[in-house]
Amino acid sequence: MTTRAPFLMTVMALMLTACAMALGGPPAPPVHNLADQPFACELLARPTGRGTELEGRLDARDAFAGSYELRVRGPGVAVDQAGELSLAAGQSALLGQASLSGDLSSLDARLTVTGAGRTVTCPLRQP
Repeated sequence: MTTRAPFLMTVMALMLTACAMALGGPPAPPVHNLADQPFACELLARPTGRGTELEGRLDARDAFAGSYELRVRGPGVAVDQAGELSLAAGQSALLGQASLSGDLSSLDARLTVTGAGRTVTCPLRQP
């Protein structure tokens, strides 16, 4: 029995590794082409006298239910805003706002929307 124990342990370790690899694959990549999505979204960046104002927006073309995450990083800045949303066709929603010191070039700002099994990275726009 003592000669089988190392063999069984090896087999069990291999099986657990295979299961972990099958279940723990990387997440689906963000979709950047919004033309075929049930919504249009953007992260609008406006310069202000004191820095930058960010505003996430979503316009539903069709009924949509999902979630969003606004994430901003920079020197001395860490903003995380997230929530659930449900919109009827034709409705719009404000998905998050942040007023930050500094200009946009010093910030890493990203708005992602998830729904219907897909994650979309919304484009960053400057007026």
